[in-house]
Amino acid sequence: MKKYTKHKQEIEEQILENSLQLFCKKGLNVSMSMIASQCHTTRATLYKYFSDSDTIMWAIIKKFFEKLGNLLYQEKPQNAWNRYFIYFESMISLYKSNPNWFLFLSLFFPEYQKESSTILKERYKMFFTDGAFGTTDTVNFLEQDFYDGSIRMDYQAHSTAVSAAYMACFTLIGIPAIDQELTIKYNMPPIEFAQNAFSIFLEGLKP
Repeated sequence: MKKYTKHKQEIEEQILENSLQLFCKKGLNVSMSMIASQCHTTRATLYKYFSDSDTIMWAIIKKFFEKLGNLLYQEKPQNAWNRYFIYFESMISLYKSNPNWFLFLSLFFPEYQKESSTILKERYKMFFTDGAFGTTDTVNFLEQDFYDGSIRMDYQAHSTAVSAAYMACFTLIGIPAIDQELTIKYNMPPIEFAQNAFSIFLEGLKP
């Protein structure tokens, strides 16, 4: 990788991380001036990398799915059931690495879902080009080898994959905003709620 390209990527990463923090703190209605201030840079510099705040939001969610895709394909699944285990473990890993990913998803996911469900998907296709990992790819990952005997035969591959993908996502989305309250109320680390829910789902898949 050329030195300039690497430097450019590092700056973009810094912008996305600082923007992620700002969106989680202020919500999605923020200006480029606010983002520049959060990044300790000028608007002129910021505009060299991103055209507007909406572009930054899409770049953040694309980065999230890139990280998820990389985790899913780090190891080869032993069977269909193990694919679900790997998916849940990957989501837990992402949460532990940075809960802000899921706080941001709670804000931006409705827009992402709306745009990715349209016929043209113009905005979606600007960022999720061929080969980019997205929610549909998560479902495709979970559907593979579904009827190999490691999962109950009375379950349907597509509906089970969709249910698992979104159950995990929405479970983790709900935690960051009330993590302290959950800990105080139930005397449990919030991440245990998600881990228990995923374990129950996994047990239900077994023949």
